[in-house]
Amino acid sequence: MSNPEFEAKLNRIIKMSQQMYIKDAAPRITEVQLTLAEWKAGRIQSAAAAKAIYLQIHTMKGVALTIHFEPMHQICEALIAILEREDMQAAETLIEQLPAKLADCEAIVTT
Repeated sequence: MSNPEFEAKLNRIIKMSQQMYIKDAAPRITEVQLTLAEWKAGRIQSAAAAKAIYLQIHTMKGVALTIHFEPMHQICEALIAILEREDMQAAETLIEQLPAKLADCEAIVTT
């Protein structure tokens, strides 16, 4: 049985959650990029960089699927698997894609 009023309310909640996610994810991505830069400069070791980035990515992944941000969920899921192995070389390529994935999410909100 369809309830249009409930569906409209749920859609408004999802849109608000999506907007909040984008505001929260942008500084997290910046922090991830800064940690990657510190690792590339040799100022922190792979294990420390992987752990710091993992914490940010895990937080971002947790909500992404729930609010229909599949592009972000997928990249975060892939990054988590790589970071668990502390493979910063492999993580670097995906980290570079994060801003584009966030832009994909922004496009979802505006449609």
